[in-house]
Amino acid sequence: MIRLLSSLISINKSNFKNTSLIGSLFIIGLYLMPIDSFPIFPTSNVYRPISFFPIFIYWALTIIQKHKLWRSDVRILILIIIAIIYTFFCGFFWHNSLDGFLKFVLNAFICFVFVSATRNFVKNLKMSVPEILEYFSKVLIIASLIPILLGWLQLFSRFNFIPDNIAYSITSFFSYRVNLSRIQWASGEPSMGFRFIAMSFLFILLFYKENLIVKYFFIINFLILLLLSGSTFGYLFILIVLFFYFLLFPKYSKKFFLRLIILLFLGVVLFVEIFHYLPDYTTSRLIKIVELLKDLNLNNLLALASVDGSTFLRLFNPVIGVIMSIKNYGFGIGGEYYYVQYIEVVKEYFPFAVHFSSVNKVLIGASIITPKSLYSKIIAEFGLIGISIFLSFLYRIYKRIKKMDSAKLAWLFTFMCTMILNTGSYIYIDFIFLAVLLYQISLYKLPRNRAELENFSGKKTIIDD
Repeated sequence: MIRLLSSLISINKSNFKNTSLIGSLFIIGLYLMPIDSFPIFPTSNVYRPISFFPIFIYWALTIIQKHKLWRSDVRILILIIIAIIYTFFCGFFWHNSLDGFLKFVLNAFICFVFVSATRNFVKNLKMSVPEILEYFSKVLIIASLIPILLGWLQLFSRFNFIPDNIAYSITSFFSYRVNLSRIQWASGEPSMGFRFIAMSFLFILLFYKENLIVKYFFIINFLILLLLSGSTFGYLFILIVLFFYFLLFPKYSKKFFLRLIILLFLGVVLFVEIFHYLPDYTTSRLIKIVELLKDLNLNNLLALASVDGSTFLRLFNPVIGVIMSIKNYGFGIGGEYYYVQYIEVVKEYFPFAVHFSSVNKVLIGASIITPKSLYSKIIAEFGLIGISIFLSFLYRIYKRIKKMDSAKLAWLFTFMCTMILNTGSYIYIDFIFLAVLLYQISLYKLPRNRAELENFSGKKTIIDD
């Protein structure tokens, strides 16, 4: 244990050693990344990342230092300004309300800060691509400490090893919303905490090489907590990642097919063994999903959604976003205005859902709602043009990752694309961090053959920014 602690301290020191004093603020922001539902945050979002504060200070100080924005940031800023102007016109002339507009302006600013700060930080790392990836795996090791401790605390509370009020009090310091029936780590939403832990697991498994004791300590902790988390959509998320990996990168899938089948088999056997230790809420949901898969059709899917409000929101809120775009002839309804037409679409296509409390609150104006998917959010709020720009950005990364011929980067890309299937926030820092990191890495010119490899210095070279 002493050796483990000393290793963690040395990792932490090395993270700061490789950055400037100002750059350390960005690292602190990444350390705070898993605390995504902080009780005190200047928005009404469910997603409230405390990491914004140190990253904003880092971004502001770098702007002051350079006295200008970077060229790439100007292009992003122009797109955001166009989106803000479009949203203003939608709110003022169409919806007769500027509530969505004001919220979008704040979220757009936070998003821009995250993107700009991450790009600047990654571009200024004087490391090769493998060094950059190992560096961030070390950052995620430190960032995972609080979620792991909270995860065990919440797990012990579930099994009555410690009083619920102790776990509740400690968890509520990090999240405004506490539900001890499942492991939520430092997040307000178990599935969101699940994705951060899964991302950290992937980085450490693929890229961390410095200390095997540290590596396997975290991997074992991650696996135990992920399996016992009780997050139904977290488990489905892993299966979707595997499916998209086979779909997007068949070349690597063939190499790892047998290994993945063995891992899946062992995973299923282990999951069956621990099934009875999961919360009743989770087991009942999983049983319903298995029954649905036995005879998968639209009627059975609607039947399941009609009795489970959470399932309806997860599965059909994204569909409602697409329906909105179709009803508006491919035009968007403006940033953060998804909720305006939500009830209208629900009443027309899914009238049974009105009795769900979360839907009913939107009906009476007590709350707003999101599409639960960034893809759906973009197509609903900015139409075909918005989703085309976003998908072209992802496709650009995809093409470059394929050219780099790296199975490990392929895993990161697949994970990145999947993590926003069930998250509808413009300021989701886990996604922004991973997307910007992969985009910057895809700009690095790597050796293409043995002759180039012998002359390769190991340092990055930007192809085109």
